[in-house]
Amino acid sequence: MSLNLKKSAEKVQIELNRFGFELNVIELPDSTRTAQEAANAIGCTVGQIAKS
Repeated sequence: MSLNLKKSAEKVQIELNRFGFELNVIELPDSTRTAQEAANAIGCTVGQIAKS
């Protein structure tokens, strides 16, 4: 099954689907190493970011 995701992201998506979550994993082209970078990449505040 290819979802056009890196292998690790694809595994997460498969598990989300398996448990019935209607969520989609996306991979961003910009760096998201920090919460600030992640917030900048998706256009939200740092307080809205949950880093794994």
